[in-house]
Amino acid sequence: TRRLSIIVLPSFAFLFGFAPEFIDLLFTSTYESSIPIFRISVFEVPLHMFFLSPIPQIFGQTKINLYVNLWVAATLVVLTYLLLKGIGFYGPAIAAVVSQYLGSILFLRVVLRFTNSRLTDVLPIAGLMRVLLAASAAYAVAQFFRTATSSSFLNFFILAGIYSAIFFVVAALIKVFNKDDILLMRRWGGKIIPALSLRNS
Repeated sequence: TRRLSIIVLPSFAFLFGFAPEFIDLLFTSTYESSIPIFRISVFEVPLHMFFLSPIPQIFGQTKINLYVNLWVAATLVVLTYLLLKGIGFYGPAIAAVVSQYLGSILFLRVVLRFTNSRLTDVLPIAGLMRVLLAASAAYAVAQFFRTATSSSFLNFFILAGIYSAIFFVVAALIKVFNKDDILLMRRWGGKIIPALSLRNS
């Protein structure tokens, strides 16, 4: 979970913060009105840090997966109807996000019970907070370059480059990465830049 958070949480923060530039790059400014919907949907991204649903199966309790999925589906249907009636267009998007979080919370409770663990044993909360801090710092700096050039296409890649660079610098300073993370990055970097692979060996 901690290692996945290093990829997932900065991606979430970047997509949420720079949604206008992202939508403009992919679909042009014609789709500007879809930005709020996109930002709501992006809240599902952090859930990709967790792999909880296979654990009941490991304990031979596959029916739990069925029950959780039924609860998620029922919540989605009810919330979609209520929120569509209540707040309109944004309702189904919010219902989708809420139902997915409900599923993760239910699976998390099951995991804690099966493994006789505390929440802090399963979720590296301190590590997740450090990643979010680094992502927030990267966004705070990168947003000053939103209009660096007259080209929205070029601006997006400038933002992405600055955001990534600041994130890695801050993450290194506040010790987001451990030794295994650094070795893994060097191995993957060696596939692109051979000099890194030689240095690692």
